[in-house]
Amino acid sequence: STERERGGQQMGPRGPKRREKNRDAARKSRRKQTERADELHEELQSLEHSNSALHKEIAALKKELHLLTTSLERHEPYCLVLSLPCNFTESAKVNNTSLLTFFFFLFMYLNLN
Repeated sequence: STERERGGQQMGPRGPKRREKNRDAARKSRRKQTERADELHEELQSLEHSNSALHKEIAALKKELHLLTTSLERHEPYCLVLSLPCNFTESAKVNNTSLLTFFFFLFMYLNLN
């Protein structure tokens, strides 16, 4: 073959070996690139699944919060705790709203555990 057919390079005794090494390196590089793309795709699917599950959990918690808030609002007019006199010192007095909030979170905590 002529020099032109060989890409303009002089072929020595190491020419075919060098070409083969280069092909192997290129093949290995493409394989690694494909593997990395596959790993990223799997990670993306896993994150999308987690994200979807978290969105469902948020929706369920918002629904529960709405139900509990509504229940608490309906209970408030009949609540005996709110009608009890406070025996706190002036610096530590608790108003009805913060007391209501405290019992709301206590109720939520007890229901979650």
